[in-house]
Parts: sequence; structure tokens; C-alpha cells
Amino acid sequence: MGIVEKEAIINNHFERVLDGGLFFSAADVKKLYSMYNSAFLDDLTKAMGRKSFDEDLKALPEKGGYLCLFDVDKFKNINDTFGHLLGR
Repeated sequence: MGIVEKEAIINNHFERVLDGGLFFSAADVKKLYSMYNSAFLDDLTKAMGRKSFDEDLKALPEKGGYLCLFDVDKFKNINDTFGHLLGR
């Protein structure tokens, strides 16, 4: 696999790879999906990861959405008092 194919895969431009006549075995496709999913989902918890957050954040203006972040001082006290399920 050459540089062009690797860059296309990294940037999720699979159509470029396929249009170029490169073919993958079923095992290769499974590995590619695994690598792609591991960038978006935590392997242990299956929770959405940083890459997924970044993609959702990029899509907010197109969807008319907003993001509000809060910086809570001494957040550990909330978790210790009310439990981690409430504080997350």
C-alpha cells in the first residue's frame, strides 16, 4: 500500500482508494473498520471518544447547534458527595 492509499484511508476517503483499483481482503476490511472505530469509541467502555466529539463539534454550525461548557471548581466534591453517577 502506497502513501496515497494510506493518506486516503487516514482521511476517510475510501472512494479514492477503491477508484484507484486497490482491493482489500475481508480481513483487511475488518482491520480498517476496527482502526476507524477505535478512533471514535473507547475500546473498554464503548463510550464515544475524542475523535467522535471533534466530529460532532464540527457539525454543530451546520445543524444550528450550540455547545456550552462549564468549568466547575472543586468538582471532585460533587462526585464524592453525590456519587460518580450523578457527577460524571
